[in-house]
Amino acid sequence: MEIKQSVTEEQICAFEENGVVEFISGSHLWGKWFQPENFDPVDSASYEENPDFVKIPDIQAEREQHKIVSWDMAPGDVLAFHALIVHGSGGNHSNSTRRRGYVVRYTGREAVYCTDPGSQPGNCNPNLNDGEILDSQQYPVVWQNGEYVY
Repeated sequence: MEIKQSVTEEQICAFEENGVVEFISGSHLWGKWFQPENFDPVDSASYEENPDFVKIPDIQAEREQHKIVSWDMAPGDVLAFHALIVHGSGGNHSNSTRRRGYVVRYTGREAVYCTDPGSQPGNCNPNLNDGEILDSQQYPVVWQNGEYVY
């Protein structure tokens, strides 16, 4: 039986030309929650403004003031990072390589559902109320007491 690939490794690498994600080293320790921004003009889903969040600085204009780190990604590579670290990527300037990303968010037992302004659009769950533990079909428990359970 021949296995056919619909996506080859050449199509899923990430590097500077196609907009690899960049991080501001240590920014998760700043003690600030920044207002999320959507930079995709095609995607109309924007973040509701949260008055408790601060506007993110113009990182592009002050790149020399920050320690910005990034990694070229090869097939099979994974990046794991703190949710509050300031991160983002530029556009894809490659004419030959498409960029794809896959996001998985793992939380601890104490994580609760929250619909505060500034929450991720599209992650709504009408079956959960604010403050309820994330334990549902949308947020399954996958690891418990040192064992894989999903």
